[in-house]
Amino acid sequence: MHLIRSIGIMVGAILIAACSNLKELQQSVVELQQLQASLTERFGGPGIVVNETSTTLIVTFVNSDLAKLPSDQRTAKAREVAEFVREHFPGYARLTSISIALQTRSSLGVASFSRTQTPYTYRTAELGPSALPPVHSDTVSPQGQRPR
Repeated sequence: MHLIRSIGIMVGAILIAACSNLKELQQSVVELQQLQASLTERFGGPGIVVNETSTTLIVTFVNSDLAKLPSDQRTAKAREVAEFVREHFPGYARLTSISIALQTRSSLGVASFSRTQTPYTYRTAELGPSALPPVHSDTVSPQGQRPR
C-alpha cells in the first residue's frame, strides 16, 4: 500500500511539472507569434520568421528588400530591428543575444534554394535593458495573454 501511495505521489509530481512546462511553452509560443505580427506590421516584407533557442532570438527576413540595401544601411536597420525586439518582446530578459538574418529563397520546379547572409548579432548587454516591465509566468491569463 505504501508503494502505491509513493508511486501516486511521484506521478502527481510529474504531471504538475509537465503542466507547468506546457504553460511556459504555450506562453513562449504566444509571445513569439505576437512579436512576429508586430515585426511584420512595423517592417513589412513578404516573410518574417522568428525563432527562439534557449538564449537567442533569431529574426529572419525572407526575400526582403532589406537585403538589397547598402551594407551600412543594412547594419543600421538590423540594429533597429534588435532594438524593436528589446522593446516589444516580453521574453527579452531571458535572452543573451538577438540575431537578425536576411535570407533569399527561390524555387524552380521541385528544387528550392536559399541563401542567408551572415546574421547581425547583438548581445542583450550591448542593447541594454528593456523598458517593458519583467513578466512572470504567473501573470498569464486563461487565454494565454499577458497584461500589457
